[in-house]
Amino acid sequence: VPAGLTYQWVSEISRVLPDYSVLVIGRKRWKITRGPNKGEYREKADDGEERERKWTEFQAGLWDIAVLSDSALGSTKVNEAAVAEYVRHRTGIMRSIRLSQAAAKGKKAEKRSERQRTLLEKGALAWVEDMLERSRPYDPGVAWDDLGIDFLVFDELGLYRNTFKPSEREFGVPMYMGSPGEPAKRAWQADFRAAVVRRNTGGRGILGLTGTLGENSPLEIYNAFHLIDPTIFEKVGITDPEQWLDRYLDIDTRAVVKVTGEHALARAVVGFRNLVELREFLFRWGNFVSA
Repeated sequence: VPAGLTYQWVSEISRVLPDYSVLVIGRKRWKITRGPNKGEYREKADDGEERERKWTEFQAGLWDIAVLSDSALGSTKVNEAAVAEYVRHRTGIMRSIRLSQAAAKGKKAEKRSERQRTLLEKGALAWVEDMLERSRPYDPGVAWDDLGIDFLVFDELGLYRNTFKPSEREFGVPMYMGSPGEPAKRAWQADFRAAVVRRNTGGRGILGLTGTLGENSPLEIYNAFHLIDPTIFEKVGITDPEQWLDRYLDIDTRAVVKVTGEHALARAVVGFRNLVELREFLFRWGNFVSA
């Protein structure tokens, strides 16, 4: 949950499920009892020791539901070996890793970065280590794999939309497909934790909420469903994001306006194909409501 919405979630859960006890991990709140701001609430982030204490209470069964701030989710350590095994069985991720390796091989040895050299040497494990790398240490004594979580809701799925990024094609990345570049570590760290929940529940247990599905790139639709269940599109033979783009996007050469204001011919996403099939997937796995 975005940090500023944690206690709003507590309020909503308490209204719908009044008998459930709710714990906030990652934020704490207190009420001002004196002075001109008396009665107002203030919040700030938990430190590592506070998060560890709260997780210990949750794991002991003292709370029914935990509302996590986004940073608290990423502060829990995941089993690196289990993540590597998960990655090796995901065709789309392995394809992305091989493309990165091919780009590294295309450079002279002295021009390769340390990250590229490690990727060529260790493959998928190096990629996992890179995605799990943090500027701050993980919370002590907290292992995501051991928490026994059986249902995980992501509020504002757009925070985790940049797992797969568009790949360069013959004429570059088509316009309106989003920008290429490196995947977001935060997005993959969420995906790895979702994989643990799916492992605990036989492939279920993930729910995502968003009001901006595909707003910046149609590839975000694929990324969202990959987080929910990466086997959804595999059922029709789609095993990686490029296959999804080829199947459902209509890409053509059109006159477009560049950022400089000039008009030019360029490859661009102009619509969708196989829309009936795509709609069936969207309405089978998604629930669309208006405010």
